[in-house]
Amino acid sequence: DKVSTMRDSNTIILKQYNKITIDISLRSVPLNDVIKLIYDIEVNKQINSKVDYINFRKPFAGKEVYDVNLKLSSYSKIGKKNA
Repeated sequence: DKVSTMRDSNTIILKQYNKITIDISLRSVPLNDVIKLIYDIEVNKQINSKVDYINFRKPFAGKEVYDVNLKLSSYSKIGKKNA
């Protein structure tokens, strides 16, 4: 419920790999939740992805919540088609 926006895109790299990029914007989330999400992605490999970019912003002084922008990437090899 804290996800403000989520966009994905596909890119073909060297005609051999498919790169899927997901841009996620989270609003008013506790820092502990963001760190746990990043840890689950990078260390626990909960999803087959890696964090390419992260940006934090504290929108309200005195509150311990943050606006966070994340960019996740996943790569897969494109299989040869039998024709």
